Amino acid sequence: MAELTAELNLHESHLYANRTMMHRAFSVAILIALLIATSVASAQEPVDFGTQIAPLLTRNCSACHNAKKPEGGLVLESFATLMKGGDSGDSIVPGMAEKSEMLARVVATDDSVMPPDDNAVGAKRLTEVEVGLLKSWIAAGAPAPRAAANSMLKFRDITGSLKPIYASDVSPDGSYLAFGIGNVVALATNPFGAAAPRLDYLIDADLKLPDGTPIQATHVDLVQSIAFSPDSQRLAVGGFRSVKIWKRQTESNPIDAPVPAGSSILASNLVGDRIAVSTPEHAVVLVDTEKMQPIVTLKGHLSPITAVAFVPNSQVVFSCDDSGRVLRWTLPAESQTTAPSEILFSEATPSENVSQVTIDAKEVIGLAATSANSVIVLRKDKKVRALQFNSANAEANVPARFGPIVAFDRLADVHSVHTVQPTDSAQYLIAFENGAIEVVKPESAEAIVRFEQGAPLMALAVSRDGKRLSTAGATGPAKLWNLSDGKSTVNLEGDYENLRTLQVAERNAARQKALVDLLAARVPELKKEAEKEVEARKKVEEARTKAVEAIAAKVKEVEAAQAQVAATQASMEETRKAIEELNKKMTALAGELEAKQKAVAEADKRKQDADGELVKHDQALATASDSVERASALIPKQESLVAAETALLTTAQQTLDAQRAAPAPLIQTLAFDKLSNAVIAATADNCLNVFDAATGKALAKLQPSAVAIKQLFVSSDQRIVGGDGNQWFAWNLTLPWSLERTFGSPFGNESATALFSDRITALDFSPDGQQLAVGSGPPSRFGDVKILNITTGEVTRDLGEAHSDTVLGLQFSPDGRQLTTCGADKLSRLYQTESGELLRSFEGHTHHVLAVAWQSNGQTLATASADNSVKTWNVETGERKQSIGGFGKEVTAIEFVGQTDQIVTSSIDGQVKLHNASNGQQVRVFAGANSPLYSVSVSDDGQFIVTGGQSGQILIWKLADGAMLRKIPDDAK
Repeated sequence: MAELTAELNLHESHLYANRTMMHRAFSVAILIALLIATSVASAQEPVDFGTQIAPLLTRNCSACHNAKKPEGGLVLESFATLMKGGDSGDSIVPGMAEKSEMLARVVATDDSVMPPDDNAVGAKRLTEVEVGLLKSWIAAGAPAPRAAANSMLKFRDITGSLKPIYASDVSPDGSYLAFGIGNVVALATNPFGAAAPRLDYLIDADLKLPDGTPIQATHVDLVQSIAFSPDSQRLAVGGFRSVKIWKRQTESNPIDAPVPAGSSILASNLVGDRIAVSTPEHAVVLVDTEKMQPIVTLKGHLSPITAVAFVPNSQVVFSCDDSGRVLRWTLPAESQTTAPSEILFSEATPSENVSQVTIDAKEVIGLAATSANSVIVLRKDKKVRALQFNSANAEANVPARFGPIVAFDRLADVHSVHTVQPTDSAQYLIAFENGAIEVVKPESAEAIVRFEQGAPLMALAVSRDGKRLSTAGATGPAKLWNLSDGKSTVNLEGDYENLRTLQVAERNAARQKALVDLLAARVPELKKEAEKEVEARKKVEEARTKAVEAIAAKVKEVEAAQAQVAATQASMEETRKAIEELNKKMTALAGELEAKQKAVAEADKRKQDADGELVKHDQALATASDSVERASALIPKQESLVAAETALLTTAQQTLDAQRAAPAPLIQTLAFDKLSNAVIAATADNCLNVFDAATGKALAKLQPSAVAIKQLFVSSDQRIVGGDGNQWFAWNLTLPWSLERTFGSPFGNESATALFSDRITALDFSPDGQQLAVGSGPPSRFGDVKILNITTGEVTRDLGEAHSDTVLGLQFSPDGRQLTTCGADKLSRLYQTESGELLRSFEGHTHHVLAVAWQSNGQTLATASADNSVKTWNVETGERKQSIGGFGKEVTAIEFVGQTDQIVTSSIDGQVKLHNASNGQQVRVFAGANSPLYSVSVSDDGQFIVTGGQSGQILIWKLADGAMLRKIPDDAK
């Protein structure tokens, strides 16, 4: 039964990952079935707390009774805390189920029932089966768990058995697409190219289950979050309580030189498995590039060797030295596997006759050859001559000689000579110092094709298939050419890092300008508001003046009435003296006095009313004055904010201008890879840039070596080897990814002591690539967010329980100053990155908020929810801008397209849609998916959309027309 319950926990663990109601229902169905099976098993052996009771408490009680939120003082996360009880005393009385408060509460029919029906965490009442298990356990004396506490958390190898895609991301440079297939991360190289992408898998070689069983996977649990760093050099992958950082390998590795120091790489053969190296002893050493071991040594030159030419598809090699001597070497067929041998000019020619081989007594500095008997020679005087090797006259015993065919005399100095095509009828390529390039016929010196680099030539390389040429000048971009017609196909885009930095600088400057414009536009509005407040205060002052005037009039009325009273009182005094005579008059005057006193009272009341009105006007005036002060105070604050943001804009613009003005590193050496798909350029900063030979796009920048790269070649096994003759370095052109570091661990007894509390459900790099935001949280308990330093792993900011339920998405703002999160508590929240301060919450969704995305301008947020809707928000005010419906089921992922206001979404009903965020209008639906979708990604250039889901298949569409580019893996395979 313990094994069965462990299997139940495993199902629950995996099925929760879907984070949608559909799959939760499926999970519940499986749980019920397993519980029924468990009840059958329970009749055969005692109930165990660890495998049977604890899971019930976790599912139904721990969300409200845990160490961080112990309602009623009761914690139900472990056997010890359960037996400790709560504020009301013991919750369990061992052996006495009828006196145990917990049992009474779970079976209650009144308001004391637990969990309550109206709970906010979705907890369900225990079923009859579950109540029976709890009662049986208490009746048996509530024994402690038979297994250790960590037996509740079971792992088994799920590699290959579960293949949903919950997360995907496209590298900012567009070179990679990463996606999780179950617990393995797949990496597609060049996913949007014409050819099918290369697919690699990121396997942690040290990954093992707790029992020591090794598994071939990225994580032990499902991969639910993936994020590339802004520079495309790192990939963060989230699993259960752990994050792994993978790094693209661009570093150079020193290699043992197969020849003495001071040697120079002079040429490589067509296949790339042999290079010719000249040594300080004036020998030519042929080196096996895969083993980096010398295989043949050619001795026969008496002065420094200046050039070597391999004859394609042949065992013939030509070499020359600075004295003008040219030698022809015939290599034995078995030379690739035998020990080094010495071969001279000809097998029949003694070494002393080699000195007779000269070219008009001119020093030779360059060679090219395409047949065993034909060679083109570049002399030190920068003249070119095509020569034919004539077979020796055996009867006359005349040694073999080179005979001239035709001289290629041009006005410009020659930079280098090359073989164009690997055939016996090949043409030759002549490159001139001024940047002119000619493809010529060797027998006539006729120029078949001529084209211009446009600047003095610095470097040149011919592809191994003889179809393309790459050139670099002292100024302007490096170029790729078709040798058949001399047309330039593409420009090499420049330095990879500089291009990415420039792109970021352009976006930062544009975003900052938009922010400054927005803030500045509010200043006139604030001034108008202040003017309105001043006008309103003026009206209040006018009303108050009228009230004061009215009061003055009322005072005069009172004074007049009081004067009449005084006069009447005087008359009464006189009348009293003659009271006997004027008794009747006294009575009349008394009545008159009463009437006039009443008039005084009424006048006084009117004065009091006027005083009240004056108080109201004074209050209104004070309020209006406060409004004027507040409105006026906002103006300098806004102007100060505009000034501060303008200063940042100035800095951003200066950075952009400096980046634009920065000269690209001068290219010194060029080489094609073995398939002619890539061009490698060695620059003056000792770095290598890799370009796509079809598009000219910069693919990568390989980190610098310790020396200048004076010689460069690509081996047959796709290694780049270069150096200065004394030190050699190698780079792996396949750019493999390796595990750099791991944060956290999936194994452990208590989540409270772990770096992360649960599954890593959200990841995002800060715009500078130095920090990583990590979202997690156990279901129905809390959602936590931590920000890590990528280099040290230190938690630089802990937002704590950022949500009351699992965090399902997060993203840094484009400027990195803020972080937005969303979770299963139906909320999205905005935090200040540096301080961790909660700035505001975005409320309005009625179900889990599954994803959040920033618009590039940093002013708008978009949220996707399980309530089948998308909402957009004003970041500054928190007000909702648009509510977009029309989705059949839960919207699982959302992304903005490039620098536009368009958003792409995926949903459980298999729909991928494009909307305008500004007005909510639907633009396009991308057809082809037929199963629930959980992830969506957009290429940085906004041209391609990527999604994945339950089927375990990636789908890629072109955004412009909605056409599907490809599926990975392809249905046809």
